[in-house]
Amino acid sequence: MSETTPNSDGPTEHRSEVASIDDSKLKHVGAEEKNPLPTAAMLGEELMPDRSEVASFDPSKLKHVGAEEKNPLPTAAMLGEELMPDRSGVASFDDSKLKHVGTEE
Repeated sequence: MSETTPNSDGPTEHRSEVASIDDSKLKHVGAEEKNPLPTAAMLGEELMPDRSEVASFDPSKLKHVGAEEKNPLPTAAMLGEELMPDRSGVASFDDSKLKHVGTEE
C-alpha cells in the first residue's frame, strides 16, 4: 500500500507522477458545445404564438350557449328565514312536564 497524506485525493506517489508529466507532449483539444443555448432570435420565435388560424377563424360556425346559474345567490327573504330561529316549538311547550330542582349553597 502506498502512503497517503491527510486531506489528499489519493496516494502521494500518484501525485508525483502527475507533477512529472511533460506538458509539451499534450495535444490541444477544443471544447465543443453539444447542446448550445438558444439565441435571442430562436427564443423570440418560440415565444410568439402562431396566430394564422385565428385570422382565418369563422365565428358563424359556433353554437349559442345560454348561461344557466346552477347555484344562485340567496335572496334577502331567504337569508331572513335562515337567520330567524324557529320558535314554533316554544308556543306548544308544556311546562307542566317540568320537575322542580332545588339548589344547594
